[in-house]
Amino acid sequence: MTAAAFGTRDNPSRWARRLPEAALATLGVIVAGYLASYQLGIVHAVWDPLFGSASSASVVESPLSRSLPVPDAALGTLAYLVEAALALTGRADRWISQSWLVVVFGLVVAGLGVTAIGLVLIQAFVVHAWCSLCLTSAVISLVMSASAFPEVRAAVGVLAARRARSFGPLRSWCRGAPTPRWRRRRRRRRLRRRRRRSRDPRWTRSRTDAATETDAGTKRMRATTRGRAPRAAVERRQRANRARDTT
Repeated sequence: MTAAAFGTRDNPSRWARRLPEAALATLGVIVAGYLASYQLGIVHAVWDPLFGSASSASVVESPLSRSLPVPDAALGTLAYLVEAALALTGRADRWISQSWLVVVFGLVVAGLGVTAIGLVLIQAFVVHAWCSLCLTSAVISLVMSASAFPEVRAAVGVLAARRARSFGPLRSWCRGAPTPRWRRRRRRRRLRRRRRRSRDPRWTRSRTDAATETDAGTKRMRATTRGRAPRAAVERRQRANRARDTT
């Protein structure tokens, strides 16, 4: 599988792309954590060089921000932490080998991006006030969404290709992308299993036994079992037929 086949020219999971994403997520943790500390009463004023502390306080203390059981900035801090952890998790080819991890990362990034757009609209049309740090967090989420889109699109393409080849999601997650080497190993296992069975005397019938057998009952039994009857069963049937003939 090549990256060009899934809409991107280079490796979408390379560290040169993921390390800046992790740095942006860490910056989001700092911004959201500062706003959460104000909502929890640890900090007594919000620093805002553009719109002033009063405007930021009206946004952070709005009824919508307090509608949840926990401060919304605390949830944003947790989401940014998960985002940073997922950005640093996995190998440099995780869009192929760990596609479902990339999909989960994309869901978290998309959730933060949609939340950022909603918060900007709330500031403009509901609260009628602005918060510099809130806008900074929204910009971070939108930039992360744009940066993670190529990797998520490539991972979804890989999963769709596996699904078309009848590989279930759980199997593709556990085994990774199907490769010709893996297929060859499966064929070799099947071939070894057949060879072991062919050498097992219980499952074989030699040509000498087939030529020397004259008993009609034994031949009929072998014809019905198509040569797969165990040798011990054949010998028991032969002894029973000889005993019947002598009597």
